[in-house]
This record gives sequence, C-alpha cells and structure tokens, in this order.
Amino acid sequence: MRLKVHLLFPLIFMSACSGEVFGPDSDADGLSDTQEAVFCTDPYNADTDADTIPDADDPSPCDAPVIKIQGTIVSTTSSTELSTHHIRISTMNDRGALIDNVRVQISTTFGTIENEQQPATGVYTFDAVSREDGLGLVTVTASYPNASGQPTIFTLPVTFALANDTPGHTQHPDPPATPLLSETHVELERPGINPGKYANAGPLDGDIWIMTIDGSSLDWSGRSPKPSAHAYIQIDFDDGSTLTAQTNDNGWIHITDDRLRGPVTLTVGAKGARYVTYADLNARVVSVGIHARDIPAAEAETRAGTVKGVVRGFCGEAGVPAFPSENTNIFGKFNIAIVQIAFRNTPLSSMNTGAILLPPDADASMASYFAIPPNLVLANLSQPEHSTFRLTGVAPGEYIVFALAGVGSNILEASQNPYRLVFEPRALGMTTVKVEAGKTPEVQINLDIDLTQGADTNDIYFGDLPMDPETGKPLETGLLLPMINTGKGFIFLDVNGAYNFDSFSNPLRASFPRATHKVFQTLGLEAEPIVVGLAGRAAVSGFDRPGISTIIRHVTPNTPLSMYGKEAWLDLPTASSPAKPASKALDAVETTLDAPMAWTVPDKTDLTIIRLNYMTPPIHNKILDSDIGSSRAHLLWEIYVPSPNRSLALPRLSPEAPDYPVLVNYEPTTPDDAYQYDAETIEFEINAYVMGPNPFDYNVNFMATDINLNAAIVSQDSWLFRYTSPK
Repeated sequence: MRLKVHLLFPLIFMSACSGEVFGPDSDADGLSDTQEAVFCTDPYNADTDADTIPDADDPSPCDAPVIKIQGTIVSTTSSTELSTHHIRISTMNDRGALIDNVRVQISTTFGTIENEQQPATGVYTFDAVSREDGLGLVTVTASYPNASGQPTIFTLPVTFALANDTPGHTQHPDPPATPLLSETHVELERPGINPGKYANAGPLDGDIWIMTIDGSSLDWSGRSPKPSAHAYIQIDFDDGSTLTAQTNDNGWIHITDDRLRGPVTLTVGAKGARYVTYADLNARVVSVGIHARDIPAAEAETRAGTVKGVVRGFCGEAGVPAFPSENTNIFGKFNIAIVQIAFRNTPLSSMNTGAILLPPDADASMASYFAIPPNLVLANLSQPEHSTFRLTGVAPGEYIVFALAGVGSNILEASQNPYRLVFEPRALGMTTVKVEAGKTPEVQINLDIDLTQGADTNDIYFGDLPMDPETGKPLETGLLLPMINTGKGFIFLDVNGAYNFDSFSNPLRASFPRATHKVFQTLGLEAEPIVVGLAGRAAVSGFDRPGISTIIRHVTPNTPLSMYGKEAWLDLPTASSPAKPASKALDAVETTLDAPMAWTVPDKTDLTIIRLNYMTPPIHNKILDSDIGSSRAHLLWEIYVPSPNRSLALPRLSPEAPDYPVLVNYEPTTPDDAYQYDAETIEFEINAYVMGPNPFDYNVNFMATDINLNAAIVSQDSWLFRYTSPK
C-alpha cells in the first residue's frame, strides 16, 4: 500500500500543477479533497504529518497524522465481583472533527473488553474484575490504517465500586450524589443535568433535587455558585397533571412524588428573570441558572449603570507599535477600536454584527442623524484623551471590558451592509469594571497586547456555505470571529468579513494572544482560543437578517482548521408552528401560536433549543437611510428539547407563576419607530445544536456551559408571532 501511494502521488502532483484539480481543494495544496481522501492526507491541512514538507512535495506525507482521543464514562454498574463500564471513545483530527478512518485498539488493566477493535468513535463496554484499590486504567491506541510513525495513545483512569462486601475487598462508597444530598445540606453545583459532582445521580426514581443558581455568580472563574432563593418550580407529567413548588432560602428543593418516574417537563422561573424549561427530563439532580431579564431602556437610569472611558495606545504609548498616522479619512482608512463587555451567559450561536456594534442611545440629541455606535472609538491621534467610548444599560455586576483596535475601511458602505466592513486587527486591551445601578464608572483601556506579532496564528479554511431554505441557494454572507474564553467572558479578536468580497481566498488568518501575557496574568484570566464562523443571509438596509448557521471550533495553536464544506455546516431549521410569515418584512407578524410548537431540523441534531424573545428596534439613520445595528432580541424563555423530539406544547403556567404570563414585550414600540413590535409581538427563535464528541443526553449528564464550550455546529432561524396569554 505504501509503495502504491508513492507511485501515484507524482501523477496527482503533475495533474495539480497543470491546473487540473478535480473538485474543491480546501487546503490549496494542489490536491483536490477527493484525491486526498483516496490516501491518508488531510484535505484541510497542507502538511498532514507536520514535518514542514507540504503534502504535494512529501514522499511520505502520512508519517504521523494528528489524532486526538477523548474518553468519557457513560455509565457504571457494579455487582459483587464485577463492574461493567460503558465508555465513549471519540477520535478527532487536529480541528476537533470526529473521524472514523482510524484503527483503534483498547486494553484495560482490570478486566476484559468486548470487541477490542471497532469503528473509532463509539461506546465500548468493559467487564472489569474488581480490584483492591477500586481503580483501573483504560488505554486507547489509535492510528491511521495506512500511516507509519508512532500511534496516538490515550489513558483514561476509571474508578469502580463493589455492590457488597467481598472477602479480600474493601467496600467502596455509593455514587457521589448520595452523600452530597440530604434534607439539611446540599452542595450547590453549576447549572446542568446531573451536573458536576452529581454526574452519577441517575434517572428519576420517585424524587428530584432542584437547585436554582444566581446567574450573576456564573461564568466568572474562581467564584462559587450562589443560590437564588424562592424560584418558581413547575413539573408537568405525561398524564396531564402538574406540580408547583419553590426553592428554599438556600436555593434548592427536594421533591418526592410517585409520578417522578420517567420523563417529565420541568420549568423554572423567577420574578424579573428568564424562564427555563427542560422537556423529556429524566434525571435526579437538576441545577438551573436564574438570569435576570434585560433591563428595559425606560428603567436603565435607575436599574442599570453606564461604563465610559478612553482607549489609549493608538500612538504607541501603551507599548504596542504606533498605528499608522495617515489613517484619518472616514472615506478611506481609519484607526478604530471596538469596545465591548466580555460576553457572559450568552450563547455564541447568537453572535452577529448587531452584538458587536451597538446602536446609539435612542434619546441622544440628533441620534437618528449623526450618531455613530457609542462603542466604536475613532482614534484621535492629536488628542488621545478624546478617543472615548460609552456603554449604557449595563446590568450591575463585575465584567471584563475590552477594546479591539485596528484599521477599519469601507466604513460608509458597511453602514448599509455591516458585513462589508474591512477590519485589520492590530492590538487588544482590557480591564475589569464593577458596575452599580445609577452609577457611571470611568475606565482607561490600554492597548498593550500586540496582535501583529508575538501571538499564535492559525490558518482557517472557510466557505461552501449551507443552503437557505428560503431561496434554495447557499447563504450569502460569511463572518469569522476568532475569540478567546477568558474564564470571565468571551472576547472577540477580529471581525473578519473577507468572505463577502470578490478578492476572498483561503486560508484566512487568525491571531490569538497567549495566556502568558502579563495582562492575562495580572487580571487572572485564561486565554483559551476558539473560532466562531457565521454564515447568514444578506443584510437589508444595515440590518442583520435572522437566519444563521454557526460553527464553533476549539483551536490548537498554529494548526490549520476547517470551516469549509457542506458537512462542516448545518442547514437552517424550519418550523410549521408558529408558521413563518409570508412577508419578508423584518417586522412582519402574521401567525398566532395556537397549537404545539413543531419544527424540522437536520437529522444529526441532538438538541433543539427554542428561545422566545421580545424585540426592540434599531436606530434608523435618516441621512444614510440605514439602520445602526440590528433589532435586538431580549430573552424571555428558553426551552431545551432533546432529539428525536420535533414538537412541544408550550407549558401552561400557573397564574401564580412570577411575571405571568411571561411572554410579554416589555418595550413595545411607538408609531414613530422604524419597525413595529407591539406588546403581543414575540420572536420565535429555533436553534439546532450538534454537540460534537459529547452528544447531548439527559441520561448521562449535561452542563449548561456545554452550549458554548462543547457545541460543534448550531443553526438558527427566527421570526415573529403573536402571543395572547391564556385566560
């Protein structure tokens, strides 16, 4: 086989050099993806074996392909002499995509395994002979069938317990959930299903433990979850009956009921907070984050704070090279900085340009004529103290506020189509800020992280976008957002819309600062690199239209990754109830939710999340006749529905539920607004998730943070419907 590869590769190279490349060539190495699939090379990596010799010139291009292995314990059962373990083994390439064309061998230190060699990704069953120490190791060896070089080896430690005392053995404790739960004390865990330390709590068996966690204590590393007391609990059973309760002063409740056997629908809410529903729930321990609703603009003065400040460093005074002094023409190039608060408790699948550049304050003088986004800093090189920003309506709490600075161009065209902005990142700065209601802290952000040198870089292959069911053609626009997870929020490092220009070519380049930089060390931050790719519909009059397919990828520094091809993306979901309006107007409302919600998502979807929001309009710039930012969605209710279900009746809440009936537009528009959203106008947002190597499964465990940290692909569409509360 190896000899055959060597003989055929020169023929392929000759074909490539003559321009006869058959089909897409994702890594631009002269070999089509189809040709590379015949051999062992990676179609998204021009140097598969990472030996610095490109595949097209390498006589042995497959010496040591990169394989990553991940192992997770699915379940464990124990008898007197034997423990049986079910372990999911996932093999991935260097981009985190599942692969199955590898050879896998598995061994254990403590027993036997059924079928030692199976397809690379799957669930393996082990019968483990009990040991004195109750410990064992599973070793997984993976290699490509036609590759030389050293295989990849992964070791997974396994703990097992005996059901009864046996001579010569020590009795091991019950699964962790039992000693941690009592009627006098519960250790709070971060939001999820059988989460964290309760991973072995098991399915419903006549009782359920529910914890409610203050959302402001989440997504902030080093901080323990704090309770949210007296949250509303509603459980709907298959027989049509309902149970209601509330958590105690310590943010938890233990409910015992014979009906708690098998799947139920759990809804949790609180006054002034978003509601959360878990459908088809079959788990003994549930922890739910209680997150405050967005603060209405009319209440922002008393309930929210404002962050204002200055960005310094355009002239080199913060340590990074000075920005080009000639970039001062709004019709050409301009030195700019985008200032934002690091995204916390926010789904990355909802990212778009409307989440990056904010609309101006609606009540600001002449806002609809001259205002620019208040978080867009135009560098003032002659008077640096005037390079200012303002963030309004910020809920009380602690945040990372950051400035991403670079060279912007095509600014006026981008006012009509935000995806036409050209941005070249140069520097990053950040600091912490504490926001209090009614107060305006002032901060200075120094651009002291250089993104042009001393950073890790990755080539990203982008394109071949999924189909739009509205048109039967591929989605029209693409956006690349390299990001870092700081442990205290997500920060974007570029707004790369190169795909939307005729000059586009692969690969795109992303730069990631290193966690060793003094800024991260000083602030106690992480710098985990990820890349978010967005495919969407064309903008209308400066407005991001709904309809987005999102890829989320973790990054191995200095290693290419792919966001290219139909298999990489997820087609957009559709729904029959509530039906999509026939009108393409952005504020069209033609249907009423008078039946169970019903939808269609791609087959590989393992979790659907329905988000029900109210909308507020953008500011319409009367001079440019375009919108500044998008209409903004304000989350009211989030509903988790695992596959294969594709329909759900909206839970009918008790009139005693806080903020009943929940689905209310708290900021209805006036007749003068460019878009009309009245008190009964609600947005139906459907999100299809593919969770990658860790498929969503209530019966195993699930952490709410997996939605951002471990989702692989998401697609989303939304439209408006009219909701009239039940009498």
